Amino acid sequence: MWFWTLASLGLAGFLDLVAGVFFVHLLSLYFGHPLLWWQYAIGAALGASPDIDLLYAFFKKNLGGHHEYLTHRPIIGIPLAIIIGWFLGGAFWATAALIGVFWHYLHDTEGFLCLYDNGGLAWFWPFSKEYWGVRDFRVVSRMPEVHTRKEEDVFDNVYKVYLIPTRQAITEFLLTGIFFGYVIGDTLGVHISVAATYVFWVGVAALWIVYHCRSTQR
Repeated sequence: MWFWTLASLGLAGFLDLVAGVFFVHLLSLYFGHPLLWWQYAIGAALGASPDIDLLYAFFKKNLGGHHEYLTHRPIIGIPLAIIIGWFLGGAFWATAALIGVFWHYLHDTEGFLCLYDNGGLAWFWPFSKEYWGVRDFRVVSRMPEVHTRKEEDVFDNVYKVYLIPTRQAITEFLLTGIFFGYVIGDTLGVHISVAATYVFWVGVAALWIVYHCRSTQR
């Protein structure tokens, strides 16, 4: 069980990590700011940084409701990211923090990329607790669900989204491959980029197949 839990959470967060790397790479080209490997790692962390509240959610056994925590409140998260980035690294890292965190919030918004398993986000909190998003090309809002499900049920929902080839998973992994492939191609060469993207997709397909076989045998 623990393996599939880690695998599903890793796949769920992989796009945000890779997007963070992608954006700091683009910014390094714009600012003329060469990056070391550990600075790419910081970019990855920025893309996933709002999900640091998962640590608290694990402790509170409220994984399904972690979008209700302060790190998923844009009015707090975006200014805080800019301030920390500015003090630690000036304009470059302030911009990187802004884009990384803003991307994460977009990704969590219902209807972003026409995907609807993103959880939702209260963009206008504290003025409104409603989750805002897009559906059928219209702006929509809804109240967040009351998360009273057991932890196992929350993970089961993540399994159903990422451990089988759903529309959400395929779309996110395609975008991951594009971001991932571009950065590697621009830094290490096209051949390595193609090989790395191929290995990524083979790994995802292998996980899907093994999980399917495991599920059918239960």
